[in-house]
Amino acid sequence: MKTKLITLFLTAVLVMGSAGSAFAAVTPADSSANNTTSNTNSGSNNTTSPNTSNNGSSLFSDVTKGFWAEKHITKLALEKVLLGNNGKFRPNDPVTQQEAVTMAIRYMNLEKDMDSSASIAFQSGFVVDNYFKPYVKLAFEKGLLDKNEEMAPEANKNAWGSKKASREWITKILVRALNKEADAKAAMTTATTFADNSKISSSSLGYVNVALKLKLTTGMEGNKFEPQGNVTRSQLAAFFSRGDAHTSIQYDNVAQGVITSLTDTNLSLYGEDGKVHNYALTGSTAYFTADSEAAVSASTVQAYTKVKVIETQGNAGYVEVIDPKVQLESNEGKFQRLHATGSKFTVLSNDDYVTFDFDSATVFLDQNGKTISAKDLVPDSMIDVKRETFSGQHKVIVVQVKSAPINKSGAGIVTAVDAKNGTLKVKDGSNTEETLTVSSDAIILYQDQVLKSLSEIKVNDVISYSVKNGQVTNLEITQTSSRTVRGTLINISSSSKLVTYVKEGSSKPEVNLLADQVEVVVDGIQDAKITDLVSDDTNGDVIELTITPDDRVSKIQVVGRKVEQLQELSVVGYNKKQQILTVMNAKEKAFVFNVKENTKLDFGVGNTTLKDLEGLLPEKTKVNLTVLGDNILTLQKVYKYDGKLLSLNTSSQTLTLVTDAGQTMTLSYDGTTVVFVHGKTNSTLSNIKVGDTISAQLRTTQDKVGRISLKSTGQFEVYSTDVAKNKLSVKSSEGYIESLDLEGVTLLNETGAVIKVSDFTPGQVVNVNFSGNVAELVRKVTLTYGKVETIDSANQKLTVKDFTGQSKEIKLTSSYQIVRNNSISTNINSLSANDRVEVKSDANGNTIVRVLDSLSRKFNRYSASTNDFYVQRASLTDNNFVFKFVTNVYVHKGDTLLNLQSLAEGDQVLLVFNNNQIIEIEKQ
Repeated sequence: MKTKLITLFLTAVLVMGSAGSAFAAVTPADSSANNTTSNTNSGSNNTTSPNTSNNGSSLFSDVTKGFWAEKHITKLALEKVLLGNNGKFRPNDPVTQQEAVTMAIRYMNLEKDMDSSASIAFQSGFVVDNYFKPYVKLAFEKGLLDKNEEMAPEANKNAWGSKKASREWITKILVRALNKEADAKAAMTTATTFADNSKISSSSLGYVNVALKLKLTTGMEGNKFEPQGNVTRSQLAAFFSRGDAHTSIQYDNVAQGVITSLTDTNLSLYGEDGKVHNYALTGSTAYFTADSEAAVSASTVQAYTKVKVIETQGNAGYVEVIDPKVQLESNEGKFQRLHATGSKFTVLSNDDYVTFDFDSATVFLDQNGKTISAKDLVPDSMIDVKRETFSGQHKVIVVQVKSAPINKSGAGIVTAVDAKNGTLKVKDGSNTEETLTVSSDAIILYQDQVLKSLSEIKVNDVISYSVKNGQVTNLEITQTSSRTVRGTLINISSSSKLVTYVKEGSSKPEVNLLADQVEVVVDGIQDAKITDLVSDDTNGDVIELTITPDDRVSKIQVVGRKVEQLQELSVVGYNKKQQILTVMNAKEKAFVFNVKENTKLDFGVGNTTLKDLEGLLPEKTKVNLTVLGDNILTLQKVYKYDGKLLSLNTSSQTLTLVTDAGQTMTLSYDGTTVVFVHGKTNSTLSNIKVGDTISAQLRTTQDKVGRISLKSTGQFEVYSTDVAKNKLSVKSSEGYIESLDLEGVTLLNETGAVIKVSDFTPGQVVNVNFSGNVAELVRKVTLTYGKVETIDSANQKLTVKDFTGQSKEIKLTSSYQIVRNNSISTNINSLSANDRVEVKSDANGNTIVRVLDSLSRKFNRYSASTNDFYVQRASLTDNNFVFKFVTNVYVHKGDTLLNLQSLAEGDQVLLVFNNNQIIEIEKQ
């Protein structure tokens, strides 16, 4: 019996550490001494079984959905290891010694060895409530408890049974269960490495040493053992539950095996006992996985995976995915023939003929997943035979046709292109989608031109095709929205609207008209324009052109441009006539480059033209160049350095910073140097600190810093936009409104894609990067609105179902805030399941979860013209019955999307508000 006790406590026990698990073992939800009544003689002790008609955490009214131990409490309650008290579990109550012993006996399924009818009397002073006496008596008989210790007079100054179980007390029982008492006695004089070693009882020291040696405990935070620390009921339940992986204890209502059939309402299980178990699935069924403690949706459970099922009243009360791997094996080969018996077929696989048996339950599918009959299989079709691997019979479950020798012609619209694997998906006139394999030597035509690659076919192209032996051999694009061509750019003119290029694989120049709006994409250049392209007979850009059906170029993308970035070069001289710039690097090596008409000039002020260069580039001027071969793409006079401030020496009037490229620079400044900080007037050097990111802008002479701008980020709400003036007004959290000039400012959406001023709308949240008082970047902030489904406090994660019905897992940052009614909490457990929330990142990237206000009322009517939503008054004096709703208000019932017109007077609705406007209406 001690062997079983080893299993019990090894797995349930002392992972003494981390939040929510400090010695996480739990007791049965039986009563304490205060609950003992006259009916304890019947063994009920005023306890109640869990309400098995409810789901998961609803088994007990005080265990909320999403509670960290919900899985473990649900499992053990349905296994009848733990019971409730008047519908409650009391998860945070400390465990008493009699409760701990009782749960251990139940967990080991030893109640059958207990004589509940016998009259039990312990010695005077050893007080145990009547209900628990049979359990305690059995524990003494099984060697779990030692009478000399537990019944010693000094041990029973208080009632033994209602005494709270301490950590060292359970450790002692554990080591005895492991038959390691001799080792414990030998280690009685050895000190542990715990900081509170002196607090461990001398009689328990050896047991703690053995538990440490066997790695049964690692202690608590701060390297403490806390020998007299208490254990909560939810903690103890978690460890008994987690012990399932290490025990062979069987319960009458628990089965484990592989799902052989699964529908929305039924589950069939091929059990490890070799029997088939059938269960009904209901709305009360709780679903979990072995690798997580959070509840999952029913869709997570898949057929032919390994699960554990706990039965209650003929239903599956609890389903846990033990192994998500599908327990099927694949056998591929060419179908040869169906036998006359109608229950066998032969396949040629790896040069061997293999015959398979099948029955009426076997499913046959064609290439598109449609069900067919076995007699529909065509000889020489490539098929995949899937057999189960769990029963020893290797029954054929599914036969999937991978490809079949087909000869046909057809037409349709392309829905997907996989050039790498040589396949197309095509939808025909009857809206049936089919996957076609294209031969590597297929002829692909578009307007009498032979296309070289399948990648030139686009989604939504209309095609006609011929199939021979299962592969497309001829394909013609009869209608297209666009096509792509790759080549070398020779010449381009936005004025004459012409682009000349040599197509890849050809030597003959081709000409196309430019569309009215041409998108230009060049890596490293935001908002690239036609003037950024390099055209040349020999060294022009390699480009990919997107050509519309009317033969106009709508997009030009530069492919593989090999540009070089040259920093901190000194000008030797500029030849205005030849447009040649000579520069020298730090090692005094000279370089000569061509300045072109399309060279971008950046001198930090105004618009600079080529005719201005001679006067702006005197000898020794510092410049940065971006070059392609011998040609300068961008020429920038060094007028600023951005980086992190390392030091500020007011005596020598120098500052040192490290640039983003890792270069350390020491720069001079003087008393005329000005400082700019966003939101501050009359800023001085005292507003700049070591570690700040700054922009040190040089004077035109490049000898000293004339201006220092502090880099900062703020979060704002868009107040208004002015597209004509390229301005954006934003409002701070304090209510201040600021106008931003967006000339040269990078504008991004939530995914980082470049957008325009017109893409912003009032009310949107944005992060703004400033250099001093000047905006450099404006980016939309991702806002997630939805309902909290689960709370994982151990891993600091939330699951939120958003307004599209999708469940999103959100990992909180290390510095997060929960905001409810303007109060801020840094405890994730201040959230509750079903809370409506807004989740976003602040300007520093920290997670902010704001709990939204909600109100449950009865619907009256609404006005679409004024966006007013009326509810029935609670009383004649109730004036809070009209609310504004947003135009895209989310209306639903459960996961079903509704519209406002579907609401009827008197419907109970839950209203969710954001900024005093209804953003969600849930019909109850």
